Amino acid sequence: MGLIVIPKQPGAWSILIASFILGASLAGDFGIESILLLFVVLSVFLGRHTAGEYFKLSVSNTVRKNLLAWLVFFLAISLLGATLLVIKYRRWLLIPLGIASFAIIALSLALAKKGRDLTFVGEFTNILGLSLVAPAVEYTSRGIYSLRTFGLWLLCFFFFAGSIFRVRYLNRKCAEAQGIFFERLKAGMSSLVFHIAAFLITFGLARDNLLPSQAPLALAPISLRVLWSVSRRYKNPIPIRTIGYVEVFHTLVFLALAVIAYQPLPR
Repeated sequence: MGLIVIPKQPGAWSILIASFILGASLAGDFGIESILLLFVVLSVFLGRHTAGEYFKLSVSNTVRKNLLAWLVFFLAISLLGATLLVIKYRRWLLIPLGIASFAIIALSLALAKKGRDLTFVGEFTNILGLSLVAPAVEYTSRGIYSLRTFGLWLLCFFFFAGSIFRVRYLNRKCAEAQGIFFERLKAGMSSLVFHIAAFLITFGLARDNLLPSQAPLALAPISLRVLWSVSRRYKNPIPIRTIGYVEVFHTLVFLALAVIAYQPLPR
């Protein structure tokens, strides 16, 4: 096999790493099952990227042979690891989770083949798949599926899906972000609605004890950030790299607050 093709999307890597760390931290037990899942997750992630590159090339392109070899390798590693987790370690609920993941990957590849991977639907689909990593790690480590696991996924999904709106407002709607208040409000309305709705839903679920009581705090900083972004008038467009650094910072803040929220309260 030739050189491996590594994904160059920092956003995707940050979601993957943050979700895995969060799931492992909340489980509190990083054993052989978690290590196996790490290999599975990385293989699926790299395999998805390899498949995307493979389908973008013409049939006559000689690079496809190298990509196909790596794709088979990643598929074999992921299937072997998943089989061990299900059969040897009895993590049976990874089966429906795996089916859902591969369905999302299939949709993602179909969108990428049509050149729609950077559309809202394409980015939303990719984040939906990556956000499943956190509950998968938490379940694999503990061996128990509960509402806590579902709540963890929902919290991750709300935060990471919100990045689509945040980045698009600052990058693709930079002209409106430099306009008067009503122009900024119109351009950022979808982001405002999503983040406010996500916070209120999280708050409601916390009141009903379906999420930890402090879970809404994990989304509070980014919700305030969105309100601040729309309320202020930018003088110049923000470089995409700067936007990326800001997103990484907020991801670290979210990660820390989510871990704190899921810690048992002192008696």
